[in-house]
Amino acid sequence: MLTNAADGLPTTKNANCSDCDTQPNPKFNNYVGAYDGARYFHCGCFRPSFTCRMRALNNPFCGVCQKVISELQPFLPTEIT
Repeated sequence: MLTNAADGLPTTKNANCSDCDTQPNPKFNNYVGAYDGARYFHCGCFRPSFTCRMRALNNPFCGVCQKVISELQPFLPTEIT
């Protein structure tokens, strides 16, 4: 689902792994790449979009996350008790 498979990866690299990356988005909004920093890690774990929910909970799920969630739908219980 990369926007441009010819682009080098990772899309961003955090220079200071002891803190959250503060650099601006080097690509356009909704660009799918490999942005450093996800799952509560500042480095070494990558998220697909710059503003993905994997970066901060106040962000919406990006297109890649939405696709994976929709693919999991058949495996989720139909009723939560």
